[in-house]
Amino acid sequence: MSRYKDQCIEVEEKFGAYLTNDGMTNQQAIIAIAKEYGPSHAFACATLVEEWNANDNGEDNAMHNM
Repeated sequence: MSRYKDQCIEVEEKFGAYLTNDGMTNQQAIIAIAKEYGPSHAFACATLVEEWNANDNGEDNAMHNM
């Protein structure tokens, strides 16, 4: 695996830990990622949150189509 891909996985795991273990809000966790890893990784995390929100709202949700 490439170093960049390894770092992306690390960032996603860290982001999840901020949310679940540290009790941060989405925005707090994105800011923490930006400070630690830079704006491109923070943008990726923000995009991930948007995907989660879209799924919560029924987009791409298999149960929604039943």
